[in-house]
Amino acid sequence: MEDTTQQPVKTENKGTGGGTTRFIIAGILLVGALVAGYFFFMKDSAQAPEDPTATSTVDIVLGEDRGTGPVARVNGTEISQEEYEESVGNIAETARAQGADLTDESVKTEIKTQALEALINTELLVQAAASAGIAASDEAVQTEYDGIVAQFGGQEALQAQLISYNISEETLREDIAEQLTIQAYLDTTVDTSTITVTDEEIQEFYDSLSGTQQLPELASIRDQIEAELQSQKEQALVVDLLTQLRADAQVETLV
Repeated sequence: MEDTTQQPVKTENKGTGGGTTRFIIAGILLVGALVAGYFFFMKDSAQAPEDPTATSTVDIVLGEDRGTGPVARVNGTEISQEEYEESVGNIAETARAQGADLTDESVKTEIKTQALEALINTELLVQAAASAGIAASDEAVQTEYDGIVAQFGGQEALQAQLISYNISEETLREDIAEQLTIQAYLDTTVDTSTITVTDEEIQEFYDSLSGTQQLPELASIRDQIEAELQSQKEQALVVDLLTQLRADAQVETLV
């Protein structure tokens, strides 16, 4: 089977987890996709929804290229058109915020590819976690949910945000449970304890950046560079795992 795994983009975790959680969120959803309700909220809780009369990012990217059936199957489990459109919308919003031209055909193609790959990779990890007997507990989901409530300043404020994006509390809780399950699976499967970042690697990274932009002295940003290189190596391990999971799976893409 052809390997279509792509390099991940870091996604900051603003939930209640820490430590390994930072690495997990960075790696599980490749190519920059944010999981539907949960991470869509967490990436920018202060952002107001767009004018509902305006053309949506999904309309811009997909246009008439929209079906009604599943967009992929992973070991027989279908990924729906609705999930796909939600993934497309989330990635497109992020791309537009970074200045991408959503009317550019190459940009549209990249967004659609990323949206589908993110959903497939997520499903591969969900299935792997289930096979390993790993599932998030109700208590863990509630703890994470409570952290989100606190971040928004209370249950009422969170509910208002949920309504504004047409996402139910049930969907939010399902997304949380899915993410915690995947995190737990990766915690037990991917060993990051042996990762090291050398002084030579830090210097090389700094030199590569300083050739294109004005930077402060290395000493003042050394910790940030080391953290970035650590994250890249952690993500590479997750990519390796996903490559293996995909090689052992039956994946059908239908769009």
